[in-house]
Amino acid sequence: MKRRLIFALSILLLFTPAALSENSEAAFEAQLAEDSTLQEVFGVQVCTTALGGMSPHQVARFEKLKAQAETDGDVNSVFLLAECYQYGIGTEEDWAQAFFWYAVCAEQGDADGQYALAVCYECGMGTEKDLDKALEYYEKAALQGDEYAQAEAS
Repeated sequence: MKRRLIFALSILLLFTPAALSENSEAAFEAQLAEDSTLQEVFGVQVCTTALGGMSPHQVARFEKLKAQAETDGDVNSVFLLAECYQYGIGTEEDWAQAFFWYAVCAEQGDADGQYALAVCYECGMGTEKDLDKALEYYEKAALQGDEYAQAEAS
């Protein structure tokens, strides 16, 4: 839940008029270095985006995140990699890859990953629609206290 909120907030911040300046990425990284909550959630150098396409630096950061997720399977890295694929951050949007990485996250018992996987199953994003599987993962996330999943599972 915390990852979903902070990820959404960071994306919103990147699309504000001030964020369109060349210094926005440096400002975000400075904030990341100082903020322990962001460090906990973004335990790796995360990929960022701005209007006008991807810079080589953004692609390189995405590749670093991908390598870390593939190497150590850290649930935070895996979840962020899935988000990058879902939203096309540092890479092309790829729902099949987003689904794959959400499944990896969900199988590690992560409530955010379980919720995201349930949404994929419910809407047929990156996989065929399967309402039974969606309910299964909503219930798993709900049992861990995910409020969004609790609303969907009831």
